[in-house]
Amino acid sequence: MNHPGSQIDMLARTDRRLQFDRTRGPALPFVPMLRAAYRWSCSVCSICLLLVACTVPYTRPAKPSNTNHTERPTGESTESADSANDRDRNDATDTADGIEANNTTNADDRKNGLDEIIQSRRGAVAVLPFRTLQSSEKGISLSSRLMARLQSKNQFQIIERLDLESIQDQLVIGQSGLVDSSSAARIGRLVGARYLVLAEWSDALNGQGKASYRLVVAETGRLIGSGIAIGTEEEILHRFGESLSRQLAIYQSLENPGSPYSILLQLDREDHRYRLGERVEVGFEIKRHSNSAPGQVYLQLYAIDSDGVMTMIYPNRFSGIKALNVNQKYSFPAKEDPFEWKLVPPAGTETIQAFVTTEPVDPFKATDKMQDGFVEVSTRGHQPETYSGIVTVLKEEEGWSADTITFEILE
Repeated sequence: MNHPGSQIDMLARTDRRLQFDRTRGPALPFVPMLRAAYRWSCSVCSICLLLVACTVPYTRPAKPSNTNHTERPTGESTESADSANDRDRNDATDTADGIEANNTTNADDRKNGLDEIIQSRRGAVAVLPFRTLQSSEKGISLSSRLMARLQSKNQFQIIERLDLESIQDQLVIGQSGLVDSSSAARIGRLVGARYLVLAEWSDALNGQGKASYRLVVAETGRLIGSGIAIGTEEEILHRFGESLSRQLAIYQSLENPGSPYSILLQLDREDHRYRLGERVEVGFEIKRHSNSAPGQVYLQLYAIDSDGVMTMIYPNRFSGIKALNVNQKYSFPAKEDPFEWKLVPPAGTETIQAFVTTEPVDPFKATDKMQDGFVEVSTRGHQPETYSGIVTVLKEEEGWSADTITFEILE
């Protein structure tokens, strides 16, 4: 099957008060004294005070000792040294248990607090410093300016303060330029972001530069958007700001957290990069997260090129419209299909958008045209408004889910 490539822009689906009651001790009785005994009344009062003091229990503060000798304050009941040591050991054990329990509680409280922050920032975006051959200050400056452009849209929650040193310690990028999925997940939790923007910059001639970015989902490190541009810093940042805004808006509009399903899309190349003339195969699997949900569902796949041309590639006249089993792996093209997906000019980027429902849906009224080939359903595959219409149809099915994956086509 020949399918158009794409250029710069591409689609992505696209944070008691303790009351101390001071109990007063019993007031000392006033004993009437004879005027004649007044001279020794002070002595009597002093003796009374001494007796009262002796009746008040006294506990000596515990102090460490390496000996078996145990001092007891005057007035305590007599006990053996071994018994006293046993009591001290029990008290120490209780104290240690209390400290350990308190530390565990504090750790749980801190973890719960972190989870609450992350949950509150669901959908938040973090723009990491651009990778450059120049100083790190330039990479930080470029990311800050791109962040400001996204912030000015008032559409997304942007993580503004990043612990750059901690991020650099967690970031692992392979030779392909893709962020390692486990690193992305750690960074996402570290900064409290759902999406990460990873960008590169290199200087070109005449004061211009060449830059690229990749938009990934932090939980999985999966690529859901990208862009390439050549020009001045302002021109590139403007184009990146516009394309990122569209990609994020589309992706977030297609989220359905209450769905009992999720779609796993996987390309046959780990680096998501192909050359013109090569063949592409995409694997897909529908995961079910609730046993009460139906075990069979319906899937639609669309390919979107850089111009926004959107083509329905599944179902097609060879596959027909049929239910798919959950937790079972499929591929497009399937092994039994009498065609291949071969990449043709122009070079650029390509996106595959998937939808799953419990009943067949046809938002573009395209299934009647399948017999004529792969149906072009829209030329506005990069516009959020297109997906608003799709979601309107999908909402008739409570369990609907969506996912996307992106790859690059090189010359």
